Formats: sequence, C-alpha cells, structure tokens
Amino acid sequence: MTTTRIRRQNFSHRAYTLLRFAIKSGRLPSGFTLDERSIQGNFGFSRSAVREAMQRLAVDGLVQRRPAVGTTVRSEPIPIPVQDIVPEDSHQVMTYRRLETFTMTGNSYLEMRLGDRESDVTMCEVLLSVGGEPIGVLTTFAAGANSGSLLQGSAQMHTLEVEFPIQYPGVDFGSIDVSVDARVADPEIAGILGVEPGSALLVREQVLRDARGVTWEYGFAQYRADRVILTSDRVIATSKKPRTWVADFNESFRHQRRAV
Repeated sequence: MTTTRIRRQNFSHRAYTLLRFAIKSGRLPSGFTLDERSIQGNFGFSRSAVREAMQRLAVDGLVQRRPAVGTTVRSEPIPIPVQDIVPEDSHQVMTYRRLETFTMTGNSYLEMRLGDRESDVTMCEVLLSVGGEPIGVLTTFAAGANSGSLLQGSAQMHTLEVEFPIQYPGVDFGSIDVSVDARVADPEIAGILGVEPGSALLVREQVLRDARGVTWEYGFAQYRADRVILTSDRVIATSKKPRTWVADFNESFRHQRRAV
C-alpha cells in the first residue's frame, strides 16, 4: 500500500493575508479562538507558515497569543463601503471635527476635478472618529457657492444620501467616483491619528456629484489600515442561509473535536 504525502504551502504571506481579511472583514469576530492545526489542515498551509502568519497578526494587533490559552481574535474592524463615507454597521457611529479650512485661487487641476473655472476653491479638513477613536482624516475641496456648507464644526456623519443634502441644502446626492491607494503615515498625519510614523494607511480619492451629474466636491480620505477595511458587497443567491455560511466559514478555523 502506498501513501500520498500531502504537499503543504510554505509561504506565510498567503496564510497571513487570508487570515487578515477574515478578521478585518468581521467574519471572525473578536474573541474567536483560532486553531493552528485546523488552519493547516483545511487550507494546506505548513506549520511554519501558520505560525509566522499568527506572529505577524499579533504585531498588527489583530490577534492575541497566550500560552496554554491559544490565539484569539482581538480586533473589532470598521468596514466602510467603498461607495459611501460611513461604516456599514449602524452601531459604529462616525463623527467629525473640523481641523482647518483654507481658501485658494482655483488652478487647472482643481478646475478639472470640480468643473469650475471662475471661482476660488475652499479646502476643508476634518478628523474622523468612531466611538471617540480617531480612524481617518478627510480633506475636501469645493468651489464657489458649493463650498458654503463644508462640514461645519463638529457633528455626526451620515450616509451620502443623507449627508449630501445636509451639506448642500436642496441638492440630492447622485454618484461618487472612487480610486483607492495606500501609503505609510508621515509624522504629521501620524500625530493627528495617534499612530506611529510609518503605519499603513488606506487612501480613497472621491468625487461627489448630484443627481444631475454636477460635481460638488473633490477630496480624499486617509484611513488607519489597522482599523478600517473598505468593502463592496454584492448579493449572491445561494442555497444556504447567511447564518449557515457563517457557521461553515468559522469551522474552517476552529478546533474540531473528534467523535469517540
């Protein structure tokens, strides 16, 4: 009788990235215990790959490793839809506090972005927080009459469909164009967000238009990558109920007791 030796994946970056998304997406909740042997068996990772991945996740602050207890998820991520500006979980209330405003003469780049060639441009920068914790900085530009209501003072932020008419009374939200990038935090923005210089940031460039297609605002948000994940969900018809999928998904990472 011949036996087939199972080939294992030795690269830890695959295990690390898979586990990081499982945690940052919220599909593995805070307090969930991760079982290294189950992860090795279910995903074909080598023991060293899983251990290296766990070590990196611990450095990221996403898991906690304790001798004789195991590795548990310790992160409560903040998923924000790519096409919106607030967390998808309504219990994660986002607030903003204005940091600075500045008026400048329009230039060709901002004219191209805003579609306004005659007016001065107002820049407004705000600190974004969830539960009192700073999670990002939003910088916006608007021209002429469009800049009159840019994020005044300090308040709760709402979805674009609700927030847009608040900032621009009588105008209905139409669409948002988005580009996503990444960078590391320089000392200046690190100080604002309360993170170490060199920490990873997610950057989203956005252009907001009304229901008629007129551009009202250009800007970019810089989020802490250790707290925020940008999402875009698409509903897919399946034969399983959502709760069943969650149970099946979690079993891939949990220790399985064998029946005696």
